Amino acid sequence: QDTATLLLTKTWGFRFNSIESRRMCDPIPLFEVDFHQDTAKSIQQQMRIPVKITKTGQVHAVLAFWEVWSDTGKEHVMTTDPEKTKGQPWGFARDMQWGQGLQLCEDPDETTRAGIPKPTDVQAGETIYLVVRFNSDRSLPQFHLSRSAEEEKPAELPTADPGGVEGVAKGVAEGGVDLGNGADWPAMSSG
Repeated sequence: QDTATLLLTKTWGFRFNSIESRRMCDPIPLFEVDFHQDTAKSIQQQMRIPVKITKTGQVHAVLAFWEVWSDTGKEHVMTTDPEKTKGQPWGFARDMQWGQGLQLCEDPDETTRAGIPKPTDVQAGETIYLVVRFNSDRSLPQFHLSRSAEEEKPAELPTADPGGVEGVAKGVAEGGVDLGNGADWPAMSSG
């Protein structure tokens, strides 16, 4: 189960709104840009965002979508929010053209490097933190859940033995992705 990479639903060939799921929090704007004046560097490279959980359950993934407005009143919108594209005459085409970003998550307290990732158990009313990191050109986000408001030290990678690279590659090749049924997800909006 890859919990470090944002994957596109269109690459997997499915519409997120066609599977059973539920939002565990309200959509959270990650950033807003004005294409007339902002650049990629206008987006913070790292963020720690408090997330108020609205439903008790398990978080399996972070779902990212975007919204673009053509007016300052934000009345004319184009979106990839799966709740807004579902059932719309233009929804299928939009979901297949752009889709959403989906990153599987693991419980920050329960998973070890050697263990199997576990979903994050949450309670309605609880606050957890979404840690967002972008690559240097801000084109690729990575999401991580945390229970701490404080910055954590990055996990230390294991020391490689003489056959270390092969051992790591073998471990990755043996892994798999299992979305399960009824994934629960916090909605992340980049609008």
